[in-house]
Amino acid sequence: EIAPALPEAAAGLRASAAHPALDVLRPPGVETMVVSPAGVPATTSGGDVTLWRGGTRLAVVHAHDDPISALAFTRDGRRFATAASDGSVRIWDTAARDLLVAVDDGGLGRKAVAFAPDGRTIAVAAAGRPVTIWSTTTAQPVAEFPAAGERPLVLFGNDGATFYTATARGLEAFDLQTRERLRLLPSEGVTSAALTPNTRTLAVGRADGGVEIWGVGEREFARRADFAAHDRAVEAIAFSPDGATFATGGGDEAVRIWETVSRRRVGDTITGHTGTVVAVAYTPDGHTLLTAATDRTVRVWNMAAYDSVLDLTTRVADPKSGRFATVDAIAFSQDGSIFATGDAAGTVRLWRTASRTPLGVPIETGTSGVHSMVFDPTTGGLVVLGTDNVISLLDVDSRTSQPLWANPPQEVTNHGVLGPDGRTLALAYGPGVELWDNQTRRLTGRLGGHDGDVRAVAFSPDGRLLATGGADRVIRLWDPVKAVAAGPALLGHTGDVLSVAFSPDGTVLASGDVSGVVRFWDIATGRPLGALHGRIPADGAPAFAASALAFSPDGGTLVGGGRFTAPGQPALEIWDSTLYGVDARDLVCDQAGRTLTPEEWRTHVPGQPYRQLC
Repeated sequence: EIAPALPEAAAGLRASAAHPALDVLRPPGVETMVVSPAGVPATTSGGDVTLWRGGTRLAVVHAHDDPISALAFTRDGRRFATAASDGSVRIWDTAARDLLVAVDDGGLGRKAVAFAPDGRTIAVAAAGRPVTIWSTTTAQPVAEFPAAGERPLVLFGNDGATFYTATARGLEAFDLQTRERLRLLPSEGVTSAALTPNTRTLAVGRADGGVEIWGVGEREFARRADFAAHDRAVEAIAFSPDGATFATGGGDEAVRIWETVSRRRVGDTITGHTGTVVAVAYTPDGHTLLTAATDRTVRVWNMAAYDSVLDLTTRVADPKSGRFATVDAIAFSQDGSIFATGDAAGTVRLWRTASRTPLGVPIETGTSGVHSMVFDPTTGGLVVLGTDNVISLLDVDSRTSQPLWANPPQEVTNHGVLGPDGRTLALAYGPGVELWDNQTRRLTGRLGGHDGDVRAVAFSPDGRLLATGGADRVIRLWDPVKAVAAGPALLGHTGDVLSVAFSPDGTVLASGDVSGVVRFWDIATGRPLGALHGRIPADGAPAFAASALAFSPDGGTLVGGGRFTAPGQPALEIWDSTLYGVDARDLVCDQAGRTLTPEEWRTHVPGQPYRQLC
């Protein structure tokens, strides 16, 4: 079994659960893959189309004698079209698998096909040949447009009056009725494209690995972003059903998820394929992503693993200067129903945990900034430690504040935190920490050991441990009563450690650094448990830097507060932290619903003998 003595194995299992492949489909080969509106995956291999249900082949249709290069469903899913390299295009009944219509487009080689929204016409493109619109009932051509480029591509707008095709000039939009060219996107090397469900945003993949995001207007495209998404050509793009995110797959064997509006990357790169990713597709409910690659596999990914990565963003403005301030402190109420954030401008805000919405108006603490906060279990008030070392009690109902320590130490602190007993105060000065008795106002101890400024301090829930993190990229554990080290240093961060937080049971420590990484540590062994990544800007600049972290009382949620270091926009991020507080075996079995295959084991737990987990 996977024991704590094998932390690397446990970390690998947790990584597999963080990006769980629910299934791996293995057709004889995969040229293309689409998902029907009913959520049924369809893959092509040679001249055959395979329909799947779960990991089981539902049906195999021998559609052509030559290899199929394009596949598409109608919007209602009742029919699908296949296009082969010999120039033939055929339309099939999905349920009965009967041939309904056959046309000979005459174009050899690679093709692209797409049904109009009403299913009455179908666009067929072949490299170097005019794009033809065919009637799906009469099998007669009804319109013809300029020749397709080297990588055929066709898309229809929701209105059915507009369609897009990749030509030698770039990506062009045409009016189907007048055949007038409406818009031209002069992009070179177009390899893939997709429209959001409302057709107002267009994502275009290029041969150089770049992705362009365009706003779609009545007559023109408006470029919104251009960023490097992959190391090689972007072969596939698909938007989620709500249009909030999109997935890209490339020649670098990687799959990545992006926010549509901000273009920031969601979570880690999805890996597992060992060949070029040629197709990506969401199921209609958005809960599952399917990816196909030249390694002859279709992988089924659980997108629920990403749901908790990007739940809440807030722009926090300093009311005095109008500038945006960093979220530097977070605290949960005793029942976890609300949490508070404190920023560098000295403002405290309350939030509803379930809905991620603000609760009431902001509270001005009167301090120049907020170092840390904790809810008082007796009064329900919020004890706030300001950057001026003033400790005050906020009444969350009346929004009023009263000082608890009128004459605190006057030295400038890097950070500070009040212990769970409300008595011990830890204040970071330069590379050291001073421990104070909050009741007697006396200094009780000093801690040293960091090679740079201490940037983060946190008490364990029982107050028996103190964690510190600093500019030396090291985390240290201390006994605050004896003022001595309580174990070896925790090493692994590649940037200044900005925040530390203990889980409610005190067994796990979370730490965030300036590079945008949040790491988890096993307190008992000092071994790493895994890592999370905040939103990553599309231009590859440093990501969300968590200057504050806090676990919910049940340990299932971790909230990070800070700023995006590239655009400097403060934000809150909310993650599901349960996978770092449960047995790695249980996690994999619950998430995937099965044990790991030998191939998955070699990927996520290399160097360990294979074993059944579930």
